[in-house]
Amino acid sequence: MKPILHLVFAEPGSATFRLALRTLRTGDAVILAGHGVMGATRSDWAGAMVELDDVTVGVLERDVQERGLIERVDEAVHLLDDRAWLRWIEAYPLTRGWF
Repeated sequence: MKPILHLVFAEPGSATFRLALRTLRTGDAVILAGHGVMGATRSDWAGAMVELDDVTVGVLERDVQERGLIERVDEAVHLLDDRAWLRWIEAYPLTRGWF
């Protein structure tokens, strides 16, 4: 199967966020955006994603800054500006949104 880019807007702890984590496979990537960026600040959520085999995790830098959380982003999570966000979307032929 082709890798999937998961765009996660759901709040950590929600059923949708947990379901998104359970569906991750080797080679997939996750971009946390909107309320989902909270998952980049908690080492238990970010760590769970990063510990999966070859799953890359990024977070929209703008969304993290707007929430005043930039200092708390887990070190394993990539901060993505608009250009990086577009590069990730272009790199994955399949995308799934989680709201």
